[in-house]
Amino acid sequence: MPLRNDYIGPFDPDLELVDFSRGLLAELGREYLLAGHLQDRVGLPLVAKLCGGEAYVRFSIEE
Repeated sequence: MPLRNDYIGPFDPDLELVDFSRGLLAELGREYLLAGHLQDRVGLPLVAKLCGGEAYVRFSIEE
């Protein structure tokens, strides 16, 4: 079976990451990195506001 470049079509419960092309996986990886970055930028200021600067630094490092 050739590698897939998209997820167009009906739901396939047996589909795995190994079924996708390297190009698609690279795109997904960048999307996941961006999502994590945005969560950090939104969440960490709230940690600083509610818990203080030391907590902000600790959470930033632990992440």
